[in-house]
Amino acid sequence: MMNRMVFLLLFLSISLSLADAIKVYDSDQAQVETPIVINPTNPDNLVGAAIAISDAEKRIDVYYSFNGGTSWTALENVSGSGGADAVLAFDNDGNVYLIYQKREYGDLFIQKSSDGGQNWTVLGKILDFNPSERNLDKPWMAISPHRNPNGYFDIYVSVTTGLEEPGAYELVLLKSEDSGNSFTQIYTISGLNQGVSLAAGPGEEGKDIAIAYSVNNSSSDPQYIAIKHDFEGSYFQNSVTYQVTRFGDKDNHAIKQQSIKADTYPRMAMDAYKGDYYIVWADKAGNLNSDIKLVKAKKENDGTVTWEFKGFIITGEGYQFNPAISVTPDGVISILYYSTTEEANTPVYTYLVRSTDGGNSFGGRVTIGETDGFVCNKFLGDYQGLASWFNTAYTFFCQMLNHGQGIDDRQVYFQNGRLTPMPR
Repeated sequence: MMNRMVFLLLFLSISLSLADAIKVYDSDQAQVETPIVINPTNPDNLVGAAIAISDAEKRIDVYYSFNGGTSWTALENVSGSGGADAVLAFDNDGNVYLIYQKREYGDLFIQKSSDGGQNWTVLGKILDFNPSERNLDKPWMAISPHRNPNGYFDIYVSVTTGLEEPGAYELVLLKSEDSGNSFTQIYTISGLNQGVSLAAGPGEEGKDIAIAYSVNNSSSDPQYIAIKHDFEGSYFQNSVTYQVTRFGDKDNHAIKQQSIKADTYPRMAMDAYKGDYYIVWADKAGNLNSDIKLVKAKKENDGTVTWEFKGFIITGEGYQFNPAISVTPDGVISILYYSTTEEANTPVYTYLVRSTDGGNSFGGRVTIGETDGFVCNKFLGDYQGLASWFNTAYTFFCQMLNHGQGIDDRQVYFQNGRLTPMPR
């Protein structure tokens, strides 16, 4: 077994009390790509999702809890056959929305639950493209905290299209002003752009939108992370790019002798109190190494944005990858990520770190899930779930345990940790 990861973060005096990790559901299919969200009207109500994968099909399973994650109820196959890339978001009335794609059909769907995830209504297709022309990937969603003039919260959805036509990718941004019943395409970015993340902030309604994505012009270096902010009708007023060096096998986006997918796609979270945005991604840090970088879009008092590149804020032996980020309403930043080395039989660890000083320093790393890690040579997904509410971080992640029990061992686990609030 490999030595535990070298930890190079600045430790802070932050207390963290971890509950035991629990398996969310005993599925007979692999479960990967695991978002989780918190109901702002009832923080004990959590909703999660996963892609359930077998040799025969893919589907979206949904899980809900009304006791802060102590127990969960599973809803299998909410999407129907072919569902993938689930994304969840609550609005400030407590409605939760689920979007997912059916790539084979070129469709992007949205569903809504008004009872905490117990029952779902299909609102319809967001996009309906010919799959031979407009294959889809990596949808994301954000919901404005403001009511629009119609009394609804605007829903923003982004997705990459055109994957079947090399050189014809488009990143499409859509908006619904009627609670997801209809969408209008409001922005398009052409080029080999993928791995998008999206957030809506507390600023002026319809403008405080940020989008981050990976610019993959080829399998060669350099690549870029592009971030756009402050939408103004048909364009973003502020934008910035940061160079990225891909790691592992660049053609297959894979590490551990091409057995686990790992990429440079960004993830973004928003500080609902200050309006600051935080963007993280994995970046090459050595021959067989990747670490986690952070950029902060700091909202100044006059409404302008200052970009603060923090550089590598999480480092260690081997690969640090698949970061997820969340910010509590009182400003504590949490980052969840996997860590492993290139050797096939060394464990994968899941770690959580946090910052109470606006991302200037991170510390207090704890192991999430299996303390000895887990050996895995299969796809773990492109992302994992992290949500936070004041002094608690909620992790929703994939581990591969119980080998040889006759089912695919990649299953969803949940664990929460109590965080010390940040003074404001």
